[in-house]
Amino acid sequence: GAADGGIPQLSSVANSVVSRCSRILAVATENLQQSYEADFPDNCKEPNTYARELLEYCCHKALHEVTTRPDYLSDMNLRRLMFDMMLAWENPGAEEGLLKNNSTSCNPVEIEDEDEGSIFYANSTSLAVQVNDMKTVGLSAFTRIAPSCPIIADLVTVHNLFDALTCSSGGRLHYFVYDKYLKSLDRVFRSIKGVMQSSLASSFNLDAGECIVAIDGDKPIHPVLQHIGISAWPGTLILTTHALYFQSIRVGYGDKIVKYDLATDSNQVIKRDFTGPLGVRLFDKAVMYKSSTLTNLFRLS
Repeated sequence: GAADGGIPQLSSVANSVVSRCSRILAVATENLQQSYEADFPDNCKEPNTYARELLEYCCHKALHEVTTRPDYLSDMNLRRLMFDMMLAWENPGAEEGLLKNNSTSCNPVEIEDEDEGSIFYANSTSLAVQVNDMKTVGLSAFTRIAPSCPIIADLVTVHNLFDALTCSSGGRLHYFVYDKYLKSLDRVFRSIKGVMQSSLASSFNLDAGECIVAIDGDKPIHPVLQHIGISAWPGTLILTTHALYFQSIRVGYGDKIVKYDLATDSNQVIKRDFTGPLGVRLFDKAVMYKSSTLTNLFRLS
Protein backbone atom coordinates (compact mmCIF):
# COMPACT_ATOMS: atom_id res chain seq x y z
CA GLY A 1 0.00 0.00 0.00
CA ALA A 2 0.91 3.67 0.00
CA ALA A 3 2.30 3.45 3.53
CA ASP A 4 5.15 1.19 2.50
CA GLY A 5 5.85 3.00 -0.76
CA GLY A 6 3.77 0.77 -3.03
CA ILE A 7 0.87 1.62 -5.32
CA PRO A 8 -2.33 1.35 -3.24
CA GLN A 9 -4.40 -0.16 -6.07
CA LEU A 10 -2.01 -3.12 -6.45
CA SER A 11 -1.65 -6.36 -4.50
CA SER A 12 1.58 -7.10 -2.65
CA VAL A 13 2.87 -9.43 -5.38
CA ALA A 14 1.97 -6.90 -8.09
CA ASN A 15 3.75 -4.15 -6.14
CA SER A 16 6.81 -6.39 -5.82
CA VAL A 17 6.85 -6.94 -9.59
CA VAL A 18 6.32 -3.26 -10.40
CA SER A 19 9.10 -2.33 -7.99
CA ARG A 20 11.52 -4.62 -9.81
CA CYS A 21 10.34 -3.29 -13.18
CA SER A 22 11.04 0.25 -12.00
CA ARG A 23 14.60 -0.73 -11.06
CA ILE A 24 15.19 -2.24 -14.50
CA LEU A 25 13.91 0.92 -16.15
CA ALA A 26 15.63 3.21 -13.61
CA VAL A 27 12.30 4.99 -13.10
CA ALA A 28 10.49 5.48 -9.79
CA THR A 29 7.28 3.47 -9.41
CA GLU A 30 5.18 6.62 -9.02
CA ASN A 31 6.66 7.96 -12.27
CA LEU A 32 5.80 4.68 -14.00
CA GLN A 33 2.24 5.02 -12.75
CA GLN A 34 2.04 8.62 -13.96
CA SER A 35 3.45 7.61 -17.34
CA TYR A 36 0.79 4.90 -17.69
CA GLU A 37 -2.01 7.30 -16.79
CA ALA A 38 -0.70 9.87 -19.28
CA ASP A 39 -0.41 7.29 -22.08
CA PHE A 40 -3.78 5.65 -21.38
CA PRO A 41 -6.05 8.23 -19.71
CA ASP A 42 -9.25 6.38 -20.61
CA ASN A 43 -8.08 3.23 -18.81
CA CYS A 44 -7.86 5.14 -15.54
CA LYS A 45 -11.65 5.47 -15.55
CA GLU A 46 -12.08 1.69 -15.24
CA PRO A 47 -11.26 0.73 -11.64
CA ASN A 48 -12.03 -2.94 -12.30
CA THR A 49 -9.22 -3.24 -14.84
CA TYR A 50 -6.85 -0.49 -13.69
CA ALA A 51 -4.56 -2.69 -11.59
CA ARG A 52 -4.07 -5.38 -14.23
CA GLU A 53 -3.51 -2.93 -17.08
CA LEU A 54 -1.04 -0.88 -15.04
CA LEU A 55 0.81 -4.09 -14.19
CA GLU A 56 0.91 -5.15 -17.86
CA TYR A 57 2.21 -1.73 -18.85
CA CYS A 58 5.11 -1.95 -16.38
CA CYS A 59 5.90 -5.58 -17.28
CA HIS A 60 5.98 -4.96 -21.02
CA LYS A 61 8.19 -1.90 -20.69
CA ALA A 62 10.64 -3.76 -18.45
CA LEU A 63 10.76 -6.85 -20.67
CA HIS A 64 11.31 -4.68 -23.75
CA GLU A 65 14.35 -3.22 -22.02
CA VAL A 66 15.65 -6.55 -20.70
CA THR A 67 15.41 -8.41 -24.00
CA THR A 68 17.93 -6.04 -25.58
CA ARG A 69 20.60 -7.45 -23.26
CA PRO A 70 22.74 -10.38 -24.44
CA ASP A 71 22.10 -13.81 -22.91
CA TYR A 72 19.28 -12.55 -20.70
CA LEU A 73 17.74 -16.03 -20.47
CA SER A 74 20.75 -17.21 -18.49
CA ASP A 75 19.80 -14.87 -15.61
CA MET A 76 18.00 -16.98 -12.99
CA ASN A 77 16.55 -13.92 -11.25
CA LEU A 78 15.12 -12.60 -14.48
CA ARG A 79 13.52 -15.95 -15.28
CA ARG A 80 11.89 -15.86 -11.85
CA LEU A 81 10.72 -12.28 -12.39
CA MET A 82 8.97 -13.30 -15.61
CA PHE A 83 7.07 -15.99 -13.75
CA ASP A 84 6.21 -13.58 -10.93
CA MET A 85 4.76 -11.24 -13.56
CA MET A 86 2.30 -13.97 -14.51
CA LEU A 87 1.48 -14.68 -10.86
CA ALA A 88 0.82 -10.98 -10.33
CA TRP A 89 -1.32 -10.81 -13.48
CA GLU A 90 -3.69 -13.34 -11.92
CA ASN A 91 -3.77 -11.41 -8.64
CA PRO A 92 -3.17 -7.75 -9.55
CA GLY A 93 -5.52 -5.75 -7.34
CA ALA A 94 -5.25 -4.85 -3.66
CA GLU A 95 -8.72 -6.26 -2.91
CA GLU A 96 -7.90 -9.55 -4.64
CA GLY A 97 -4.67 -9.84 -2.69
CA LEU A 98 -6.49 -9.19 0.58
CA LEU A 99 -9.12 -11.82 -0.15
CA LYS A 100 -6.49 -14.35 -1.14
CA ASN A 101 -4.41 -13.71 1.96
CA ASN A 102 -7.45 -13.94 4.24
CA SER A 103 -8.55 -17.23 2.72
CA THR A 104 -5.25 -19.02 3.17
CA SER A 105 -4.60 -21.16 6.21
CA CYS A 106 -1.01 -20.06 6.66
CA ASN A 107 0.36 -16.67 7.61
CA PRO A 108 1.29 -14.70 4.49
CA VAL A 109 4.85 -13.43 4.29
CA GLU A 110 5.15 -10.04 2.68
CA ILE A 111 7.94 -9.64 0.17
CA GLU A 112 9.97 -6.49 0.48
CA ASP A 113 12.51 -5.02 -1.92
CA GLU A 114 14.98 -3.20 0.30
CA ASP A 115 18.31 -4.41 -1.04
CA GLU A 116 19.65 -1.75 -3.38
CA GLY A 117 22.34 -4.14 -4.57
CA SER A 118 19.90 -6.37 -6.44
CA ILE A 119 17.62 -5.42 -9.29
CA PHE A 120 15.32 -8.35 -8.73
CA TYR A 121 15.38 -9.57 -5.13
CA ALA A 122 16.01 -8.10 -1.73
CA ASN A 123 17.81 -11.07 -0.21
CA SER A 124 17.93 -14.85 -0.14
CA THR A 125 15.00 -15.00 2.29
CA SER A 126 12.60 -13.13 0.01
CA LEU A 127 13.84 -15.20 -2.92
CA ALA A 128 13.02 -18.40 -1.05
CA VAL A 129 9.55 -17.06 -0.24
CA GLN A 130 8.80 -16.33 -3.88
CA VAL A 131 10.23 -19.54 -5.33
CA ASN A 132 7.23 -21.61 -4.36
CA ASP A 133 6.64 -24.56 -6.66
CA MET A 134 3.04 -24.83 -5.45
CA LYS A 135 2.19 -21.53 -7.15
CA THR A 136 1.03 -21.98 -10.72
CA VAL A 137 -0.24 -19.77 -13.52
CA GLY A 138 -2.95 -20.29 -16.11
CA LEU A 139 -3.32 -19.77 -19.84
CA SER A 140 -4.55 -16.17 -19.75
CA ALA A 141 -1.60 -14.92 -17.69
CA PHE A 142 0.86 -16.84 -19.86
CA THR A 143 -0.55 -15.49 -23.13
CA ARG A 144 -0.47 -11.91 -21.84
CA ILE A 145 3.12 -11.94 -20.52
CA ALA A 146 5.21 -14.57 -22.34
CA PRO A 147 4.88 -13.14 -25.90
CA SER A 148 6.56 -9.94 -24.68
CA CYS A 149 9.78 -11.94 -25.23
CA PRO A 150 9.51 -13.19 -28.84
CA ILE A 151 12.07 -15.98 -28.41
CA ILE A 152 10.03 -17.40 -25.52
CA ALA A 153 6.61 -17.36 -27.18
CA ASP A 154 4.76 -15.78 -30.08
CA LEU A 155 1.12 -14.85 -30.50
CA VAL A 156 0.49 -17.52 -33.14
CA THR A 157 1.72 -20.56 -31.18
CA VAL A 158 1.51 -19.40 -27.56
CA HIS A 159 -1.60 -21.50 -26.83
CA ASN A 160 0.04 -24.65 -28.19
CA LEU A 161 3.19 -23.92 -26.21
CA PHE A 162 1.20 -23.56 -23.00
CA ASP A 163 -0.59 -26.85 -23.68
CA ALA A 164 2.77 -28.58 -24.14
CA LEU A 165 4.22 -27.13 -20.93
CA THR A 166 1.15 -28.03 -18.85
CA CYS A 167 0.13 -31.36 -20.38
CA SER A 168 1.03 -33.20 -17.16
CA SER A 169 -0.19 -30.59 -14.67
CA GLY A 170 -3.84 -30.07 -15.49
CA GLY A 171 -3.50 -26.85 -17.46
CA ARG A 172 -1.57 -24.96 -14.77
CA LEU A 173 2.06 -23.99 -15.29
CA HIS A 174 4.58 -24.68 -12.51
CA TYR A 175 7.65 -22.51 -12.09
CA PHE A 176 10.15 -25.36 -12.34
CA VAL A 177 8.67 -26.44 -15.71
CA TYR A 178 8.74 -22.87 -17.03
CA ASP A 179 12.29 -22.39 -15.76
CA LYS A 180 13.45 -25.64 -17.36
CA TYR A 181 11.93 -24.51 -20.67
CA LEU A 182 13.76 -21.17 -20.53
CA LYS A 183 17.06 -22.83 -19.63
CA SER A 184 16.63 -25.21 -22.56
CA LEU A 185 16.01 -22.26 -24.88
CA ASP A 186 19.12 -20.58 -23.53
CA ARG A 187 21.25 -23.66 -24.27
CA VAL A 188 19.84 -23.89 -27.80
CA PHE A 189 20.57 -20.24 -28.59
CA ARG A 190 24.06 -20.46 -27.13
CA SER A 191 24.71 -23.53 -29.27
CA ILE A 192 23.39 -21.81 -32.39
CA LYS A 193 25.52 -18.76 -31.65
CA GLY A 194 28.60 -20.96 -31.33
CA VAL A 195 27.87 -22.78 -34.58
CA MET A 196 27.20 -19.56 -36.49
CA GLN A 197 30.60 -18.25 -35.41
CA SER A 198 32.41 -21.48 -36.30
CA SER A 199 34.51 -22.22 -39.36
CA LEU A 200 31.88 -24.75 -40.47
CA ALA A 201 29.21 -22.07 -40.84
CA SER A 202 31.54 -19.89 -42.90
CA SER A 203 31.82 -22.66 -45.52
CA PHE A 204 28.11 -22.31 -46.34
CA ASN A 205 26.74 -19.49 -48.42
CA LEU A 206 23.79 -18.78 -46.16
CA ASP A 207 21.09 -16.38 -47.28
CA ALA A 208 20.51 -13.13 -45.45
CA GLY A 209 18.70 -13.90 -42.22
CA GLU A 210 19.32 -17.65 -42.50
CA CYS A 211 20.47 -19.25 -39.26
CA ILE A 212 21.76 -22.72 -38.42
CA VAL A 213 19.25 -24.48 -36.15
CA ALA A 214 20.85 -27.91 -35.70
CA ILE A 215 23.93 -29.80 -36.80
CA ASP A 216 24.79 -33.49 -36.68
CA GLY A 217 27.81 -35.50 -37.76
CA ASP A 218 30.33 -32.70 -37.35
CA LYS A 219 32.71 -35.04 -35.49
CA PRO A 220 34.77 -37.17 -37.93
CA ILE A 221 34.42 -40.34 -35.85
CA HIS A 222 30.60 -40.02 -35.77
CA PRO A 223 29.46 -38.81 -39.19
CA VAL A 224 25.95 -38.85 -40.60
CA LEU A 225 25.53 -41.54 -43.26
CA GLN A 226 23.56 -40.71 -46.38
CA HIS A 227 22.00 -43.88 -47.81
CA ILE A 228 21.49 -43.87 -51.57
CA GLY A 229 20.58 -47.32 -52.83
CA ILE A 230 23.25 -49.70 -51.57
CA SER A 231 25.76 -46.88 -51.00
CA ALA A 232 26.34 -44.93 -47.80
CA TRP A 233 28.24 -41.65 -47.82
CA PRO A 234 29.60 -40.08 -44.60
CA GLY A 235 29.18 -36.40 -43.96
CA THR A 236 27.61 -33.63 -41.92
CA LEU A 237 23.90 -32.75 -41.86
CA ILE A 238 22.91 -29.15 -41.17
CA LEU A 239 19.41 -27.78 -40.68
CA THR A 240 18.88 -24.04 -41.07
CA THR A 241 15.81 -21.85 -40.98
CA HIS A 242 15.63 -22.12 -44.80
CA ALA A 243 17.15 -25.41 -45.90
CA LEU A 244 18.70 -28.78 -45.15
CA TYR A 245 22.36 -29.20 -46.14
CA PHE A 246 24.46 -32.34 -46.45
CA GLN A 247 28.21 -31.93 -46.68
CA SER A 248 29.57 -35.26 -47.85
CA ILE A 249 33.12 -36.44 -47.31
CA ARG A 250 34.23 -38.37 -50.38
CA VAL A 251 37.81 -39.43 -50.92
CA GLY A 252 39.13 -37.76 -54.04
CA TYR A 253 36.09 -35.51 -54.40
CA GLY A 254 36.60 -33.04 -51.58
CA ASP A 255 33.74 -31.83 -49.41
CA LYS A 256 30.60 -31.59 -51.52
CA ILE A 257 27.63 -29.62 -50.18
CA VAL A 258 24.10 -30.46 -51.34
CA LYS A 259 21.29 -28.06 -50.46
CA TYR A 260 17.66 -29.11 -50.06
CA ASP A 261 15.69 -25.87 -50.14
CA LEU A 262 12.79 -26.09 -47.68
CA ALA A 263 11.46 -22.59 -48.20
CA THR A 264 10.32 -22.80 -51.82
CA ASP A 265 8.58 -26.18 -52.15
CA SER A 266 5.68 -26.87 -49.80
CA ASN A 267 5.36 -30.47 -51.01
CA GLN A 268 8.61 -31.58 -49.40
CA VAL A 269 8.54 -33.90 -46.39
CA ILE A 270 11.10 -34.38 -43.62
CA LYS A 271 10.32 -37.00 -41.02
CA ARG A 272 11.86 -39.57 -38.72
CA ASP A 273 12.45 -42.93 -40.37
CA PHE A 274 14.35 -46.23 -40.27
CA THR A 275 17.45 -47.00 -42.27
CA GLY A 276 20.38 -49.39 -42.50
CA PRO A 277 22.84 -51.08 -44.86
CA LEU A 278 21.44 -52.38 -48.14
CA GLY A 279 18.13 -50.72 -47.36
CA VAL A 280 17.43 -52.86 -44.29
CA ARG A 281 15.28 -50.89 -41.81
CA LEU A 282 17.39 -51.49 -38.70
CA PHE A 283 18.08 -48.09 -37.18
CA ASP A 284 15.35 -45.66 -36.16
CA LYS A 285 17.69 -42.73 -35.63
CA ALA A 286 17.33 -41.51 -39.18
CA VAL A 287 15.76 -38.66 -41.12
CA MET A 288 14.01 -39.03 -44.47
CA TYR A 289 13.87 -36.18 -46.96
CA LYS A 290 11.33 -36.60 -49.75
CA SER A 291 10.29 -34.34 -52.60
CA SER A 292 8.43 -34.91 -55.84
CA THR A 293 11.68 -35.92 -57.55
CA LEU A 294 13.98 -37.19 -54.81
CA THR A 295 14.08 -39.35 -51.68
CA ASN A 296 17.08 -39.47 -49.35
CA LEU A 297 17.73 -41.15 -46.02
CA PHE A 298 20.22 -39.83 -43.48
CA ARG A 299 21.33 -42.01 -40.57
CA LEU A 300 22.18 -39.68 -37.70
CA SER A 301 25.30 -40.05 -35.59
